[in-house]
This record gives sequence, C-alpha cells and structure tokens, in this order.
Amino acid sequence: MPMTETPSETPRRGDRWLRRALIASLAGNLLVVGLVAGVILREGPPHRSPPGDPSFPYIHALTEAQRDEMRDALRADWRADREARQRDGADEEGDRTRRGPLRDYDRAIEALRADPFDRDALAAILADQNSRAETWRARGQTVLLRYVEGMSPEARADYAARLAEDVEERRARFERFRERHRD
Repeated sequence: MPMTETPSETPRRGDRWLRRALIASLAGNLLVVGLVAGVILREGPPHRSPPGDPSFPYIHALTEAQRDEMRDALRADWRADREARQRDGADEEGDRTRRGPLRDYDRAIEALRADPFDRDALAAILADQNSRAETWRARGQTVLLRYVEGMSPEARADYAARLAEDVEERRARFERFRERHRD
C-alpha cells in the first residue's frame, strides 16, 4: 500500500515568499489609495478641465443634457462638413484630421529617437498638432455660439450664473494654489 504524503504544518519557503509579496503589494496599493484620498480630501476632486484652455469653463457651465446636445451638434457639423468635402472630392483634409493625431504622435516618437535630434522636425509636428487643435477649437466655438444663440433668455441667464460660479471656483483654486506655492 503506497504511502500518502500528509500536508506539512509549516508553509514551504516559496509559499512564505509569495505571501510576503502579496502583503507588500497590498500595502503598496493601500498606500497609493491613501495618497490619492488625501489629495482629494485636501484639494477636492480632480476637475475635468485643464486650467490653461479657455474653452473649458464654457463647456463645464453647461448642464449634462446641454453638453450632450452640444456634442451632437458638433458631430453633425463635422459630418456635414465631411460630406460636403466628399461631394467635392476633397476629403484629404478630413482624412488627415481624423487620423492625424495618432500618426503625429508616431512621427514625434520617431523624431525623438532620431540621432542626431532634429529640432525642426519635432517643431513641425507640434505645429501640425497645434493647427489641428485650433481648427477643432474654432469649430467648437462656432457650435457653442450657435447653441447659445438658440437659448431662451432664461436659459442663457442660468448658463451665465453657472459660468460665473465655475469661474469663481477656478479663481479660488488658483488663489489656493498660489498661496501653497509662494516662496
């Protein structure tokens, strides 16, 4: 009759290492969660908009339903523009605009890896990206103007009140930031 092995009372050496690794991983995760929670409790939750883009307060002040309507209006505007270019046989710009951002990052990575570094090549890529962003921003501003123009006076007043509140919150955050980072 074959002898069966009985489980040992003490964990094997590899099991102890695995247990320690799992405990260290858990401790690290808790540390990260604690740091994030501390930042949120001290400074408030992160906001959707980077502070440098002047269009974000206008979008942030819209209600969720209004943002959805704006997004739909912007998509419709892009779609109409693309269809017009296709009818005219000139959709190359639309193709460049839709696929360009990721292709530009690929080009930027190549430029960064090049030896010797070609500053002008990277500057041209950044200029292309900036131009595309300006085109998108201008289109968004046009759609926003059309949207606001179609609001009732009451809806526009509500929008202005939300915008004023958002701007004041941003001003207060900026002042808190300046106070914390004064030398």
